Amino acid sequence: KDSFGLSLSALFSSVGGNYPELNFYQHKEIFFAAVEKALEEGRILFVAPGGDCYVSPDNPNPNFSIENAEAHWNDSPGKIVSYLRERWPKEATDENDDDLNMYFYEIPSVIWVDESGNYFAS
Repeated sequence: KDSFGLSLSALFSSVGGNYPELNFYQHKEIFFAAVEKALEEGRILFVAPGGDCYVSPDNPNPNFSIENAEAHWNDSPGKIVSYLRERWPKEATDENDDDLNMYFYEIPSVIWVDESGNYFAS
């Protein structure tokens, strides 16, 4: 709720902010549970892995935007969370880990869905 429209790293940080008593492992597990619940409830989507909707100097005119269904990852919430878990840096031990920072840049971007069905991405 505190992270609507922001990146997944912001969602991860908000878990720690809301539950400072959690250790890093618990923090991670609550994060993945929150992602799965938000997917199940339709509050978030993800850009499909390899989805061509990112603007960059090398790609100034992508084929899709977050508004295009073709850019959305259409697997089940469980499969998406499994994909995210598999890529989690195994050696990360705290929120400031460099590998964890890279993880949040390397995984597909989150798309937030508001109560009117509008899409927002960071």
